Amino acid sequence: MNSNRIAAWLRWTATALLLLGVVVVAYAMRATSSPDALVTATKIAAAAFGLPAAIAYAVAYWIDARGERFEADRARDSYDDHNHPGLGAS
Repeated sequence: MNSNRIAAWLRWTATALLLLGVVVVAYAMRATSSPDALVTATKIAAAAFGLPAAIAYAVAYWIDARGERFEADRARDSYDDHNHPGLGAS
């Protein structure tokens, strides 16, 4: 699979996670009656949705930065396997 497509899906996933976190906090604002419950719901939403979203964005950035190298290595390995069968086998 193309590394650009993987990075794009990771960014979409991270955005969806962030939006779900916002929805949880908005619902908590409506459903809670005390400030302590709201703070607790916000912390849970940040941990449950914010951290995975940040990790997904970081991985997408890393794939974007290294994508050309990944694809060049893959093309070279494919070329070697096709033109020299048996050399890469261990």
